[in-house]
Amino acid sequence: MAVYQPDVQLRIEQGRKAVEDFSEEWSDRYPDTENNESYSFWVVYNQSPVDHVVLVAVDGYRAFIPVPDRPDSDGDPWTISQYEYMIGDAITAGHRSYTDRLDMGDIEVK
Repeated sequence: MAVYQPDVQLRIEQGRKAVEDFSEEWSDRYPDTENNESYSFWVVYNQSPVDHVVLVAVDGYRAFIPVPDRPDSDGDPWTISQYEYMIGDAITAGHRSYTDRLDMGDIEVK
C-alpha cells in the first residue's frame, strides 16, 4: 500500500493477482522474465475505491509497470499516461529502478 502524505485518506492498495506468467513483447525485454505477474491496484479515497489500475511486476519485482498501450506502428514505443506513470512510481520501491525498467521496456509517458 502507498499513502499520499498530504492527505492520508488517499492511498493505493494492492488487490488480487490478475495474470501469472504475464508475457507481452515489452515485458519479455527484462533479464528476469520468469516471475512477471500482473496485479490489480485500487486507488482509494477514505473507504471508497475511485480507480483501478493493472500493474505488472517485472524483472524479479524490481518495478511495477502499468500495462502500456501498444505502439501504432513498428519502431514506435509502448506508452503509458502520466497518471499511470505516477501510480507505478508510487508502488515501486525505488524511482531509479522504475525509470530504468521503463527504458528497458521501451515505454514512454505520453
